[in-house]
Amino acid sequence: STKPAPLSNPHGQDKMDAATKPPPSSSSLQSLPTPPPPSAYSKYMDWVLPTAKQGATLASKAALYGTKWYHNYKVKGLENIPKTGPVLLVLTHSLATYDVVLLLDEIAEKTGRTPKPLVDRLFFKIPGISELAHHAGMIEGNRDNARELLNAGELVVVLPGGMKEALKPSSEKYDIKWDTRKGFVKMALETGAQVVMGACPAADDLYTVYGNPLTRTVYDTLKAPLPIFAGRYYTAMPMASELTHVLSKPVQMPQLPNSKHLTQQFVDGKHRQLIKVMDSAITQALSEKK
Repeated sequence: STKPAPLSNPHGQDKMDAATKPPPSSSSLQSLPTPPPPSAYSKYMDWVLPTAKQGATLASKAALYGTKWYHNYKVKGLENIPKTGPVLLVLTHSLATYDVVLLLDEIAEKTGRTPKPLVDRLFFKIPGISELAHHAGMIEGNRDNARELLNAGELVVVLPGGMKEALKPSSEKYDIKWDTRKGFVKMALETGAQVVMGACPAADDLYTVYGNPLTRTVYDTLKAPLPIFAGRYYTAMPMASELTHVLSKPVQMPQLPNSKHLTQQFVDGKHRQLIKVMDSAITQALSEKK
């Protein structure tokens, strides 16, 4: 009988064909399209972007050191920042605001911890400013972000007085009006974070802030800042006041994640306790003034 012909193997045949196929000639390689050479603009941007980033970093460092020198800046109680675990650093708010930046730089440089500042959500609604805020490591101030960071064991920075405190006239300088600002207390209780209170009352001396109906109206209606103020020689240049931040010893808050334990009476009591700690920090900081 006749034997059946062997079945063909197209895949094997392809491999054999590929193995026996001659390599492409140099002429065929030359006919392939070559990528265009980088343009002068792309070469320029490859150089300028990292150079600009490095320059901006150096410029910001120079500005920080220059500002610290201008104000003979110091921090008392830096050792009170816990080395690990969730910490809520609660600060006063001046019109200048940059006293907070000086403190955060000192903390990062000398404790090794990276502060996570929660700032007014207005910063994230303004085009251009939003990108700068993100680049600077700022985080939109809301309860979800605060809770997530503290539960992750971060050092979170809050300024309960907010913009309203920053806009207070000089006739009310050094005052804190946090009677209704109790969100930071509830957050500390929900997460069991340690609380460090920080005060730099001399930052209220950097500008003379004038109380006026326009500033109040714009804030009350638009929640936007429109201060009338004067600095050195009646310009926007800040006064050469010496700045000292005083940080309190940490206050350990009991962790009460269950809302039924967070009675208003309990929150009010812890709020009064922390306000007393802040008042002591302000008094000590004012005693450091020359």
